[in-house]
Amino acid sequence: MHAVLTGDIVGSSGLSPEDHRKVVRIVKSVADVFPDVVVGGVDVYSGDSWQMLVSDCGMSLRGALYLRASLKREKAFSVDSRISIAWGEVDMELVDMESMSESTGDLFVASGRGLEGLKKTSLMCFASSEKKPFSMAMDSSLRLLDVLLRRWSPQQARAMAGVLLGKTQMEISRETGVTQSTINKSLQTAFWPDIEPVLEEFEALSLMGKMQ
Repeated sequence: MHAVLTGDIVGSSGLSPEDHRKVVRIVKSVADVFPDVVVGGVDVYSGDSWQMLVSDCGMSLRGALYLRASLKREKAFSVDSRISIAWGEVDMELVDMESMSESTGDLFVASGRGLEGLKKTSLMCFASSEKKPFSMAMDSSLRLLDVLLRRWSPQQARAMAGVLLGKTQMEISRETGVTQSTINKSLQTAFWPDIEPVLEEFEALSLMGKMQ
């Protein structure tokens, strides 16, 4: 089972050309951070839209949260990303490894349509062509998570980006030059104790069994 993530940058229209290039580099860097699961890199197209294929659907939420944390931790510009996540089977013959946004297939269509259907009230959704209880529950979970993510300050997002990569608070402290107690406070106020169990459950799900 794979996952397709489709998104676009919120607030990109107000960026200078230089800052826009920085944002694009941040989005594309997710492939470097998760090289074992991101297939063919992150494709950025139409200026502020992006799409990627993930070989491990359980890792799709962690990748999505990391991408948003990486954007929100930048103080120089205030941007975020809408993200639509779709899980399912992929026919690799329909995947364009050079330009992922040119790929075809049901999963790519579902993810794209999910993004198109997102309203201003939410920046995240779980996209599915069928309204099964599993898909509806996943969608509700992502929309609730989004409420917490929107509140992250750059400092909170910096700490969250670290723990999403499995780093300890001391490791984050050494890398950022911020005290461990400040990192701990940032994680608490960013709702990491509430987000972590949701993320772990998401990653532990057996898609084949849960979607029936």
